[in-house]
Amino acid sequence: MLNRQIVGSNQTGYSAGKWEGDTLVVSTFALDERACFDEWGTPMSGDMRVEERRQRIAPAKLQLKITVHDPTIYTEPWTSSALKYTLQHGVELQEIICAPIDENAFSERIRNPADTRAK
Repeated sequence: MLNRQIVGSNQTGYSAGKWEGDTLVVSTFALDERACFDEWGTPMSGDMRVEERRQRIAPAKLQLKITVHDPTIYTEPWTSSALKYTLQHGVELQEIICAPIDENAFSERIRNPADTRAK
């Protein structure tokens, strides 16, 4: 953990990472409780802590598990199913800025095309 006092909260929280063997563990805390946890409006409190565990499971594959601890909102911590990512050779990552003013552009470029529900 960080060796300093955190004053206040931050919308995206404060994160600290460490290695546990071959797994990178990132803990995030002091999130702004006025925000939602995700784009679906999942509730959260200022007590929420998020732990991300990233592990390379093959030369071109990465696995991510996320555990959410929020005793104010949830009766017990919950962990996502393992998310697996495959390295895409020749694909350039795009920067996405998550600011309210960019919401419409984000929806047009990313969210709407990815919506798999019947149109």
